This record gives sequence, structure tokens and C-alpha cells, in this order.
Amino acid sequence: MLSKGLKISFVNFRLDMEGKIQYFRKRIIDELNLYFEIPLERRREFQFDEPFLEYRNPAISLEELMEFFVAVLISVYHRTKEKGPEWNDYNYYPHEKLKDLRVLEKEYENWVKPYLKSKNKKKKSIKKEAQKEKSTKDGMSKDEIIKSLIGSQFNKWKIIRGLGEGGQAVTLITNDIGDNKKKDYVMKFFLPREDLDQDIKRFKKEIEALKRSSGHENIVTIIDYHFGESGKDLFYIMEKCDKDLEKQLKELNKSSYLFKIFDYYSEILKAVKFLHSINIIHRDLKPANILLKENKIKVGDFGICFIPGTERDTFTMEQVRPRYYIAPELLRVRADEITSKADYYSVGKILYYLLSDGIDLEAEYYDLDNFKLSKMHQNPKYDHFNVFFSKTINSHIEDRYNTIDDLIEGFKKCRSQFLNTEIKD
Repeated sequence: MLSKGLKISFVNFRLDMEGKIQYFRKRIIDELNLYFEIPLERRREFQFDEPFLEYRNPAISLEELMEFFVAVLISVYHRTKEKGPEWNDYNYYPHEKLKDLRVLEKEYENWVKPYLKSKNKKKKSIKKEAQKEKSTKDGMSKDEIIKSLIGSQFNKWKIIRGLGEGGQAVTLITNDIGDNKKKDYVMKFFLPREDLDQDIKRFKKEIEALKRSSGHENIVTIIDYHFGESGKDLFYIMEKCDKDLEKQLKELNKSSYLFKIFDYYSEILKAVKFLHSINIIHRDLKPANILLKENKIKVGDFGICFIPGTERDTFTMEQVRPRYYIAPELLRVRADEITSKADYYSVGKILYYLLSDGIDLEAEYYDLDNFKLSKMHQNPKYDHFNVFFSKTINSHIEDRYNTIDDLIEGFKKCRSQFLNTEIKD
């Protein structure tokens, strides 16, 4: 797919930095244009045609364009690997071209990304100053809101201290004034933004998802909620957990590490199976949203969950995060149809995260040399999980497991093979 001459260093051209950036963007677009030389009946397998039209828009960041370019190349590479050379008789994506991709990625990492980072830092600094000025005129910053809420009481809940903040809410530690033991709970307090109606719908959907799933041992329990009027005093109360998955992994004893992460992962799958059984697709499964309470997994943060049959509230140009864990069909544009298989992709990435001691896997690179678990641990037993990864961390929806039960059985089989395989000298 990559054109000849790719290895020319862009930094040697006599252009200013902005000119070099524009040239780099043009090279990626030119390479992506070659994708359309693949016959239509084969391109339909990838569903990149419509997103590509969007990615030609100069408003799309170079980082996102680069990410999309890598996704296209890797997807066709994997399909060629599965089907054999005869599938790819047009030779646009031969395996050796991955080396050229690494050259392009190296150029990007060495000078394009640092320049863009520096440029974005300046923009953010200007934007931050503007936001400070705006907050003084029109309202308060989130920090100021948190400080103003401490000591306040909403119904029977008294706010003790701040905990964190997100896109449309802040979290606070709160106590029930009628509880002599002063047990801590977490309040998620809604903050109205410009699109008030849309944000309220999304926040109420989060509450609805927690209400439906409340009672399951591996899902955060909602205790109370209050809607208020016109977006005012909209909040819910949930149980307070001890830590997130990332922190827990750092504290695990290495001698029992594998057994513990397999237990944790089984609990995550139990939670996902339950959510799907009550018609909830989480869409935001990632280590930061996997919490623990008394050493038991608790899946939380349903802020962008989807409940089939309800009104859609994620817009076409609104990017659903997280980037590492989100299914490709949801990453760039609004999907025509959201299915439970989006969560399958995410749980595949979470297993890789657990087995790699906390590495966020980019794209679908699990079987490339730099990302292979067997090479990372110098233990061929880890290759048993590649079958599971191929049916979860797969850009092709139809190639993922058909049901959550199939996925759970697939995990159990790989785990059993891993634990029962002896390493030969």
C-alpha cells in the first residue's frame, strides 16, 4: 500500500514546520487513496469507505488521521494473513509493507508528534486562560464548584470532600446524616453544559442503567438519586469502592498474580454477561472503570452506555472514548448499529492489559512481534490466548464471538490450556 520513497526524511525538505506537517498529511492521504483500488466487494469487508470521506476533512487532527491510516493497513494485513496471498492478488498490502509503516510511524513519533504536542500545549494554555476568564464572568470552574459544594446538604446527603471530575459531572464523598457511623458514599453531581437537554438525557440514562443492574455483585450499586428541576441538583449516590484495577495490579503478590487476574477477569465477564442480559451495552469498559471493593470486582461508570430501544444520544462527530479499548466501529463515527460485540472487543483488550502487567494495547497488534505476550514474558504458553484475542480484539465485527457465552467458554479454554501446558526445555 505504501508508495515508494516513503523513507525520505520529511525534516530535510526546505519547508517551515507547518509546511512539513501539511506534506506529511498529504502523504498519508495519498497512501489511503490507494485503498480504493481494492475491488469494492472486498472493501465491503472493512467498512472504511464512509469514514475515509470524513478523514479527508482538514479539520480532522493529524493524530486521528494517522490512527485511522494504521487501522486500515493493519486490518487488511490481518485479512490477507487469514485468507492467504491469493486473496490479496492486487498486492497493495503485502506483509513486508509493515516495515514501511514502521518507518512512517517513526517519522511521526520523532518529530511530527512532538511538534503537534508543543503546538497543542500552547493552544490549551490559551484556551485555559480564556476558560478562566469565562468562568469568572459566567459561572464557576469545576474546582470552584467542588469547593462551594463541600459542607452542603442535599436531602439526607451531606458533602464531605471532593473526589474527582468528569465531562458532565463531579464526584464527591458524602455521608448520610442519619448514619451515626458516618459511612462514606460517592455522589455524582451533574453539571449543566451548553447542550443541557442532551446532557440531562445522558445522565438520566446512566442512572437508569445503574438502577437496572443494581444488586449484581460485580456492578457498582446505586443507593439513591434525585432529578431536581431543569438540571438543577441532579445527582445520584453509589457505594464507595476501594481502588481501581490499575492500582490493584500494582499491589498484587507476584506469586499469585496470574490466579488473581484470572479470578478478576472471570468476575468482569460475569458483570458484562449480566449487563447484556438486561439489554445494556457498556461501551466504556477499560481498567479505570473496573473498580474493586473488598477484593471484589465492581464495574462502574455507565456515562456513555447504550440501551437498545432508547433514543440515541451520541452524535455523528462526537468521539466515544477510550481510544485503546473502544471497538473500531465506534471510534470515529457514529455506528449505524451498536451491538454487544462492541463490549467483546473491550474485554479482549482488558485481558491483554492484565496479562501484560498493565500495557494498553494499540489497535489489534497482539500478534505482532513487539506486542506478543509470549515474547514479552519469554514463555510460549501465552500464545494460547491468541485464539481468544483473534475473536475479541478484531476490527471485523462478524469475526468476533457470536455470544457472550461463546466468549466466556473461549476464555476458559485458553486459560485451561495455558495453565496445563508444560514448557519443554
